[in-house]
Amino acid sequence: MLAEVCTGLAGVGATLLLLAFAERRSVDEKKKHLPGPSFLFPFIGDLFRMIFNPFPFYLELAKYGPASWTKIANK
Repeated sequence: MLAEVCTGLAGVGATLLLLAFAERRSVDEKKKHLPGPSFLFPFIGDLFRMIFNPFPFYLELAKYGPASWTKIANK
């Protein structure tokens, strides 16, 4: 029973890892000429930087131009 559960958890973990890499590759291909940071961790983005240092985070986002997500969400 325990071996089956461990095997299932390993499969779920491997699937999540594969999805994270697939999402990263998809974003990299779509973002070649768009403004913004060159790398973000999958599913998390700049969450920790936004929480621990919010003011410089939003100032940097403002430099990305009128199409940044922050400007769109705040309108």
